[in-house]
Amino acid sequence: MNKFMVIVLLVIIAVIIAIVLTNPELINFSSKNVGDYTNLLTPLFLIALFMERGLEVFMTVWRGAETSNKELSLRQAKAVKAVNDPSIHEQEQKLQDYQNETRKISLAVSLCLGIIISSVGIRALELFLNAESFGKLKYTTQWYLFHVIDVLITGAMLGGGSDGIHKIVSTLTTFMDSTKKNIKQ
Repeated sequence: MNKFMVIVLLVIIAVIIAIVLTNPELINFSSKNVGDYTNLLTPLFLIALFMERGLEVFMTVWRGAETSNKELSLRQAKAVKAVNDPSIHEQEQKLQDYQNETRKISLAVSLCLGIIISSVGIRALELFLNAESFGKLKYTTQWYLFHVIDVLITGAMLGGGSDGIHKIVSTLTTFMDSTKKNIKQ
């Protein structure tokens, strides 16, 4: 069994043990309309948009010059040598590797920044809950675990960028609209 499968299995076992030990209550969701949910998610969309743009500026300052140099070297080599020359393929691979490394760094920084932002109180999942019902769980193990999960998921959402949040809002809107149509029929 590979390492990933072992980790997944351990997480599943840990969750089962946590459920048995804490006997969590069901969490009730609020019953808002689509417009309310869209309004609640809009700030997350804007924060993700700001994060993307800010990270783009930092990454361009930090890694952009080297990318430009590698692209220029590749264009110059292509102008001088045959397209199937091994040195051109080597330069293309180096450029691709550098760009992939930049993407990895950018994603890691974005995820960390999203988790930090979420940990200071900007969260997504709690927006969907019935506040009165959820308030009864305050300071229980379930309440703490929910907040940890909310921080991680919101951090990942913010780290994933504004396009991901836009897709969530679009999917939510489409689902709610189709449900409303079905109810009317």
